[in-house]
Amino acid sequence: MRKNRFYIFLSVTLILAAVVFYLERTERLSPSGYKLNIQTEKIDFLAITQKYETRFFNKKDQVWEITGSTIEADTNYIDTVVKKLSTTVFQQVAISDGASLAEFRFDQPLGIVEWKESSRLVISERKNFEGDNYFQLFENGKEYILTGSGELAQQLTQPWIFFQKKHLFDYKIDEIKSIRINSLNEKFVLNEPFPESLLSRIRSMTVQQYFEGDQPKFEKPILQVEVLSLKEFWSMKLSLNSKDKKLYAEVTVEDQKYFVEYATSYWEYFANLSKKILTEGNK
Repeated sequence: MRKNRFYIFLSVTLILAAVVFYLERTERLSPSGYKLNIQTEKIDFLAITQKYETRFFNKKDQVWEITGSTIEADTNYIDTVVKKLSTTVFQQVAISDGASLAEFRFDQPLGIVEWKESSRLVISERKNFEGDNYFQLFENGKEYILTGSGELAQQLTQPWIFFQKKHLFDYKIDEIKSIRINSLNEKFVLNEPFPESLLSRIRSMTVQQYFEGDQPKFEKPILQVEVLSLKEFWSMKLSLNSKDKKLYAEVTVEDQKYFVEYATSYWEYFANLSKKILTEGNK
């Protein structure tokens, strides 16, 4: 009886060991690392897909542009992504005969990036025990299953605002002719010398979201700042929404309008501005 129990236990153990061995073979990594065939200085096109929405980026004269959009791209961030693509060391996964790719969940990817017609990298939501993402690479007519840094996956799947320009005011003080402000306190005009504290605050305003379709609703009171420069006209209208408590803005740069969201902390600053506060602080 005891011998039978022993043989049963041994059989179960061997079966479990075989299953574990099979699964581990599907995720066993080759000893040598794998790098994508990318030369950063020659990459001038990216197609990035997130949640079935694809955006195209093209580089001209060292500046990235978003195809079909009036919103400027964040060249520094996209260059960082391209560098990460070229420097990440992947490990190739050895797939056992009969193993299914379904376990890697590439059919519902976190994201996809393409950098030329025959090169595509698919990011799986699934990770291995070391916390590295699984990737499916199509390159030069071949297919590879890889694991790689979660940092690359994170950069490629960040919200679209990471790929877009964050600041809409970049004028230097010697380019400005006048500033007109409509706060809750008063309406006034500023001439030289212009308060650097005000200009620094406007420059630091970071866009949290662009509205490319439906425009946000603007409620009264509406604050307004207008800057007349030597080269163009710039204005910003601010409205704090009473329902969702978000700060919306209409920013006009020459003849181009952008509808964006800013941090609500800016409302208090611009609402309480007065000519006296700004001119005294500039002395």
